[in-house]
Amino acid sequence: MERNAGYRKLNILPIWILGTKPYKKRKNKIFELSDFQFSLCTYTSKAGLTLLSYLPEKQTFLQLSKMTSLPSTKLIGLLQEIPLEKKFPPVHDLPFDFQTWLNEKSWLNEKRTWIQYKVYYGNLHNDLFLKEVYTNGHNPFLLPEICGLPLPHAHLIYDSPIVWQFYVYLDCLQEKPIGQKLSLKWVNQRILQRINKGMITIREFPLDFNNQYTWKVPISEYFSLLTSLEYLSKIGEDLFMIEKKVKIPKNTEEALIRENALFRRDILHSLYSNNH
Repeated sequence: MERNAGYRKLNILPIWILGTKPYKKRKNKIFELSDFQFSLCTYTSKAGLTLLSYLPEKQTFLQLSKMTSLPSTKLIGLLQEIPLEKKFPPVHDLPFDFQTWLNEKSWLNEKRTWIQYKVYYGNLHNDLFLKEVYTNGHNPFLLPEICGLPLPHAHLIYDSPIVWQFYVYLDCLQEKPIGQKLSLKWVNQRILQRINKGMITIREFPLDFNNQYTWKVPISEYFSLLTSLEYLSKIGEDLFMIEKKVKIPKNTEEALIRENALFRRDILHSLYSNNH
């Protein structure tokens, strides 16, 4: 993105538009972007993560917005076709229906498929996540239900939410007693150690010129969600206290029950409604 830097020196804000469909459409409202396509995304508080492309043969813009990363490499988003002669509709006025854009069935199916693929095709010598799971006495099919939760800014971290949220649980919550205090600054330091070891990869957005969104944002959102789920309580600006233990499911049936129960809570809906 050296050209971006050159434009910025001239006080020119470049807008990059792909000359093709910006995605592989899977089913329903599920899409898949390449790393390069992700790098051309922009973000606003109203439209969320957005990618713009143009189809010259149809003289139509395609705008993929309100994107939410799934546990796999896929995402859920809102796709609009906008003819060249028409104005772009204000994305923030479009309805954000939690049940439509982020329903529990889509999310949990992707989560379980991702784990199955990891286990069946993963290599313990090369897969740092699986190695951490097994060496710490865990079963990838019986991870706590808090590992792999959707968050508005999860896309800022390249890895699946299952991966980095398991590391948060492992490093910061496991075996900690009820009443234990922990600061977000300390949690970020533990995550930074994982980043420096190459166990967590941060996604880069070259068009975010102000660097207003960093990997610390989804970490903060995650702790806000755990507070809403009553695992934690917030006792200071940067300070939390553990309110209840995170339980490990004994079998796959219990794991499914716990996941489904968590996703039916209005807390996840509220988290997304406040960020779109």
